[in-house]
Amino acid sequence: MTYQVLSNVFPSDQVLDMLGQECRVHVWSPDDDRRASILPSIEGILLYGHLRIDGAFMDRLPNLRVISNTGVGVDHIDLDAARQRGIPVGNTPNVLDGAVADMTFALILAAARNLVPGVRHAHGPDFVHYEPDFLLGYDVYGTTLGIVGLGNIGRQIARRARGFDMAVLYHNRNPDPQAEAELGATYVTLADLLRRSDYVSLNVPLTKETTGMIGRNELSQMKRTAFLINMARGAVVDQEALVDTLKGGLIAGAALDVTEPEPLPRYHPLLGLENVIITPHLGSATVQTRRAHGSCPYFLETQSWVSSIMRLSCSTLRMATSRYSFCNVLSSPATPSVTREANSCSAVSGVRSSCETCDNIAVIDDWDDDARMCKECATVMDEATGGEDGADS
Repeated sequence: MTYQVLSNVFPSDQVLDMLGQECRVHVWSPDDDRRASILPSIEGILLYGHLRIDGAFMDRLPNLRVISNTGVGVDHIDLDAARQRGIPVGNTPNVLDGAVADMTFALILAAARNLVPGVRHAHGPDFVHYEPDFLLGYDVYGTTLGIVGLGNIGRQIARRARGFDMAVLYHNRNPDPQAEAELGATYVTLADLLRRSDYVSLNVPLTKETTGMIGRNELSQMKRTAFLINMARGAVVDQEALVDTLKGGLIAGAALDVTEPEPLPRYHPLLGLENVIITPHLGSATVQTRRAHGSCPYFLETQSWVSSIMRLSCSTLRMATSRYSFCNVLSSPATPSVTREANSCSAVSGVRSSCETCDNIAVIDDWDDDARMCKECATVMDEATGGEDGADS
């Protein structure tokens, strides 16, 4: 029997080998009405990027059994709708932390040292002699880095910052004493971080709290010589406010690996500014990371094709039954089966992961869904901060 898998891009040869001959992959986009007839036969979705998967779309796929997201953020997938329909959803946390941290520093250095205009000038006809005062940039070593969202990726960035002798400030929903001890980072309010940092790195998930969290008021608190680096989600930043801030020279520049929408319309004003670098979501785009996306050190071998797809969603969270072994399952029925009917309206139960604030293992039912922390930590944080904005990565 051949299982039908839907993907929004054509998978790599490695992924195709992993899925094996028992799976047939169909490449499809929402604009492709010509291939809409294949949707009723689809049993698995393999996602790259941020194609929106909501309940209405799931209902167009009556045989859908599993959704596998290649990446950490799942803000584009309606997890509640998946739970209601008994469809497991997986992602790939921890796999890409180092690559995204590397890209963060690539953007910091490129923005600070005018790398993009420098390359453009060196390749052009005007570079005929050396000019010592041309394209002067800013130092990175010995400066202050502010990390908004000291989660797994934020910690990797802080480790790299130590190699540049940078002072590291961070802002989460609440302090992380362990990270402070390990990384020499200092917890501050968001306003204090913006005021003191030479480079502000955004590394938060996209939630209701973080949408638009960097707006006109926040940008006005940054130094005129500071740079904003966004490796989170485009919607974390008010892009209209960012355009005005960059045009007015109120900050030195910005470097964005993510935008809203993505890609930007070709006429968008951000694309015409010289003091902004925009890359096409390259955060995890390395050969090694793409290979790691397709392997899971915690995966227990089974012959199930559903497990083969979920194998592409790797993390330390495991859920095993007599027939299945899943890697990071964000949304799943208590006992997966091979038919949606058997799982209809199942409640999430028994899926466990660690709270990034206290590192204790918690059943996902006991989590604060927006904060991605256990409810005990969320309660303590709210009492201590009065519900201050911000979120852990």
